[in-house]
This record gives sequence, C-alpha cells and structure tokens, in this order.
Amino acid sequence: MTSTEAAAALEDARLSSTWTATARAWPKTNAAGVAEWERITQLLATTGGVYDPAADAVLQDELAADRGAAEAEQ
Repeated sequence: MTSTEAAAALEDARLSSTWTATARAWPKTNAAGVAEWERITQLLATTGGVYDPAADAVLQDELAADRGAAEAEQ
C-alpha cells in the first residue's frame, strides 16, 4: 500500500465514522479504526515507502498478543 492509498483509506475511514443524520445510520468504522489508519499514514509519510504489514512492528506485536491470548484460552 502506498502513502496515497493509505491517505485515501484514512479519509474513507473518517467519513464512515461520522454519524449521517440523513442516512440515520451508525458509523461503519470506529475511532480505533480511524486511529490505525492515521498511524499507518504517518508511518508511510515518515518512511516514504510502501506499507508492509509483515514489517509493521506495532501490528506484529498486536498479532502476537492475540495469538498468546487465544492459546491461553485453549
């Protein structure tokens, strides 16, 4: 994912996280989703590279914690 694609995804997340009175619908994306897209957008702005989930330390830490919690439940 490029920084342009991440910025577009962030904008989509922001738009879908707002209440639309005309549609009378709840947001599709919560604040945590918007925050994650903000983090990814900032990461790409800093590195100037392409987003690679396998190289994202924050994401990998979250996935490892999820796996650990799943194993503990078994």
